[in-house]
Amino acid sequence: MDDQSSGSVRIEKLTASNFYIWKQKIELLLALRDVDQYVFDDISENATSDDRRKWIRGDAKAKAVIGLTLSDDYLQHVRGCSSAKETWEAILNVFERHTLLNKLSARRDFYTVSMLPSEKVLVFINRVKQLAARLQSMSVEIDDKEIAMAVLNGLPPRFDNLIVALDALGNEDKVFGLDFVKSRLLQEEQRESMKTASTTSPHAPALVNRMPIRRDMRCTNCNRHGHTTARCWGKDVNGRRPAPPDGFRSRNPGMKPSAFVSRDETSTAAFAESDFTCLLSTSSPEKKAVNAGSWLVDSGCSAHITFDRSLFVTYEEMQSGSVEMGTKARANVAGRGEVEFMLNVNGSPHPCKLSNVLHVPDFGYSLLSVSQIVSKGLQVSFEKDKCIVTAGPTVVATASQVGDLFILDVMNETFSAHVVTLQTLHERMAHVNVQGIASMIHNNVVSGINSDNHSLLCPACVFGKATRSVIPKQRSSSRAQNCLDLVHSDVCGPLEVQSIGGSRYFITFVDDHSNLVVVLEIFDHMLSSKPDR
Repeated sequence: MDDQSSGSVRIEKLTASNFYIWKQKIELLLALRDVDQYVFDDISENATSDDRRKWIRGDAKAKAVIGLTLSDDYLQHVRGCSSAKETWEAILNVFERHTLLNKLSARRDFYTVSMLPSEKVLVFINRVKQLAARLQSMSVEIDDKEIAMAVLNGLPPRFDNLIVALDALGNEDKVFGLDFVKSRLLQEEQRESMKTASTTSPHAPALVNRMPIRRDMRCTNCNRHGHTTARCWGKDVNGRRPAPPDGFRSRNPGMKPSAFVSRDETSTAAFAESDFTCLLSTSSPEKKAVNAGSWLVDSGCSAHITFDRSLFVTYEEMQSGSVEMGTKARANVAGRGEVEFMLNVNGSPHPCKLSNVLHVPDFGYSLLSVSQIVSKGLQVSFEKDKCIVTAGPTVVATASQVGDLFILDVMNETFSAHVVTLQTLHERMAHVNVQGIASMIHNNVVSGINSDNHSLLCPACVFGKATRSVIPKQRSSSRAQNCLDLVHSDVCGPLEVQSIGGSRYFITFVDDHSNLVVVLEIFDHMLSSKPDR
């Protein structure tokens, strides 16, 4: 932290967990003190004696800046170093050795990093970027997309809804960039903090502890009011205190008073800040993962949409058609039809049929359009944890809130997969005749088929049972009496496979009297040539 009023710079000492942050700060501090050349450059061979004396003094200052920011454990590693550059290289050899063990450890830390319960999004992203910088220093290629995937992989379950929304966007190359993911995570964190603040604002703190303001105290070290020189934490590494003593609480009038707020609810502790700095206890139910087969109630969808082809009872393929999503991207519609499933209305099963449901294989989730429900004369109302669909006073469907989504309540098993058509049963029974199937339906041997309509036209049965008239064997009286009186000719081609001579056409000549057959090849240049006239 740079204090402009006192001219001091305070840097956290090097530990095993903050090397890359410490390295970046030290490089900035060396540049600020104008001694970075003693660490990264060498003295010129043609330097004069005065230049060498200046170099020795500057090198000692650079070495002191580095050494005074090391903890006692790492100060022992540079005890025998004679220059700032040697000290710097000794530290790099400890933390940036490109051994197999270090590479494995860096990869393990990067791909298994997870966000801490009380950690802010920006702090977590910076921690992931530090791990990526550690890998990049070992000549491992890590791009922004890989860093974004590591950030998403380490998020807690409260961000599952955001990940589902990102997955529904599609276009992975454009979406999964670090800047885009960071902006969406910061927006989600801000939304949650606003929700927490609105929830806790009506409650007053149970205990407020205000420290007395002492304006008469003045520190002779930093010239600030509210404390004495003995309790001043504004001292730098040249002999001043790096931090306030344990148990000391600032009496500076500019500091905010603290308050502890007690709640009856039980959950994790969240931090909120307004006029008071408060520790709040809130309760939030654990969010469950959304099943891919669930139906999501969507007020922004203009039609019912599903990706599962097996849910359709009737289906009609569509050669054209697309659905526009929130990112202006489009997904192709493969077909439409009717979907049947069993609703769970207050524990009782109720059959439901959806018409004009679009089949979009690339979508990934099933959406229930509120506008389509309302157009059927039904009413849709959203309450605190539930969505209710009614037809007058009768409740016809309900949806429970899971996280920030409303999931339609359905029974565990649907009966749409058990619908059997007459064509399906006909094919399963080796193309038995329709009268036989009608007899089985009449005798209750099979069930699930409408017994009123048994008309069926099977193309396989039509072609398989078709016959051809017999060719007459008696000699026709109209046959030619002499050879070459009547010759039949025909051309065949083009053939997919060429002959040995390279021809794809042939012509046949059949003499009507003797039945002599002559076959001749025809080449492409013969067909393209024009006869002379």
